[in-house]
Amino acid sequence: PVVKRLQSSVVILDSPHHHQQQHRNIMTSTSSNDDDNTSTPPQLAQQSVSDFCTALASKQPTPGGGAAAAVGAALGGAAASMSAAYTQRKKDVESGAAAHATTLQAQIDITALLQMADDDQQAYQALQATWKKDCALTPDEIAAVQARALEVPTVLVQACHARIVAIHNFL
Repeated sequence: PVVKRLQSSVVILDSPHHHQQQHRNIMTSTSSNDDDNTSTPPQLAQQSVSDFCTALASKQPTPGGGAAAAVGAALGGAAASMSAAYTQRKKDVESGAAAHATTLQAQIDITALLQMADDDQQAYQALQATWKKDCALTPDEIAAVQARALEVPTVLVQACHARIVAIHNFL
């Protein structure tokens, strides 16, 4: 779904029918820049594993469990993609397994999973902003921020399911 940034971290969904559109985009990232369709590069993905784990273990609200789940999904996707990369021998080509492996690699989209870690962090930060006394958002805008905070993990679960199905089909 297309999102609109109202403040530095507040995200409002443009369409009340965003859930229908998200089902078409499960294998890809769910956020975009202000008025175009280009994805922002995942920021958490730029951290070392050690730095991410340190940040996750700290007494800070983000990154949190949703970001950890997305990074875990990306690691699982990377392992599946590695398995597919090894399915390129001559006998794999002849049996058609190599073609299935190539299809799987195209469906995994590790970058989209890593973007979901950022999406989770941004959605939670926006939700936290609604808890402040000086929050200037309307009740409808707050409801949209709350819906987005719930949507992000839902999309991650759906994306994981789609990848599990793709891996199952590969096997």
